Amino acid sequence: MEPNCETYNKDELINESTRFINQFTALTKLTSKNKLGVSNSNELFIEFLENGNIQAWLRKITGQSRIVINNYLEKELYDYYLFLLYLNHLKDVTNSDDIINGIIETHIAFLANMNKGLEILSGIYPDYPKLISTCSLYKTRFLGCINMNN
Repeated sequence: MEPNCETYNKDELINESTRFINQFTALTKLTSKNKLGVSNSNELFIEFLENGNIQAWLRKITGQSRIVINNYLEKELYDYYLFLLYLNHLKDVTNSDDIINGIIETHIAFLANMNKGLEILSGIYPDYPKLISTCSLYKTRFLGCINMNN
C-alpha cells in the first residue's frame, strides 16, 4: 500500500529533517581555510583554526583524520540521500501535502549550499582521491534532488 498523508508520521519526518540539517550545517559554512571534524553527537563541525600546523596537531590528538571524515561522509551522506528519495516518494503519493512540500523546499535550499561545501571540501584535500570521489558522487546525487520539486 502506498503511503498517504495518514500513513506516515509527520512528527518523525520533521525530526529527521531537522536532524539531517543539524548534522550537515557545517558543510554549508565551510571555507577553504578550515577543516571539518565529527562531534560526539554525530554532527559535523568546523575547526576554526587556520594555521595548518596547529590543525594537524589538533587533528592528530583528536583522531579527526581525513579518513575518518570520508568514512563518516560515505555513511551519513548516503543516509541523507535515502531520506531525500523518501521525501520525493512521499511528495509523489501525497500530492499537495503542505508539511512535505515545506520540508522539500527547506532541503532544496540547504542542498544548494551543501554542494558548495562539498566542492570546497574536495579542494581542501586535493591529494586524497577517495574523499574527492565521495564529494563528487554526492554533489551529483544532490543536484538531482534539488530538482525534486519540479
